[in-house]
Amino acid sequence: MAMVLAMSIRMGLTAQAFKTLRVGTPPSGGSMSNNSNRSLGQIFASITEDIASLVRGEIALAKAELKQSARMAARGAGLIAAAVFLANLSFIFLLIALAFAIANASDNTWTGFLIVALLLIAITAVLGFFARRHFQQVKGPQRAQAQTEATLDTLRQVPDKFMDAFEQVIPENPSTKP
Repeated sequence: MAMVLAMSIRMGLTAQAFKTLRVGTPPSGGSMSNNSNRSLGQIFASITEDIASLVRGEIALAKAELKQSARMAARGAGLIAAAVFLANLSFIFLLIALAFAIANASDNTWTGFLIVALLLIAITAVLGFFARRHFQQVKGPQRAQAQTEATLDTLRQVPDKFMDAFEQVIPENPSTKP
């Protein structure tokens, strides 16, 4: 019932049009069953259930978006881990090359180690670039936040619209007779 009310408010239906959107309303010309003539308490219970269902849906949407963002963050973290590992290897090779350079100041045996270390540094830079790109693509649950704000705005309008429709169906003071 609350979802019908919220949808009718979003679509801009008037209170008169909302009165016709009752649960169990048959096609035009048909008769309604006794089950559709519910008490006010039952209607409010139905509204409460619908609002709870709507909130659960909003939470499910946020969870789905967060899972997608978590996957992107995990990929970026994996690339950073690879970059850190290669940076450590690069540092080790640079230290070995420096040791050979100092030990063999006149020979060229250390140049091989230096080239390997520079190559690993280049790979580290490339992996770091890709990791940064992945982390820039990670976003929060933007659609869920927008949907939640729209739902809250609609639910803020529900009491006014409901009371307008309720007052048109039931007079304000039915006990006084003119």
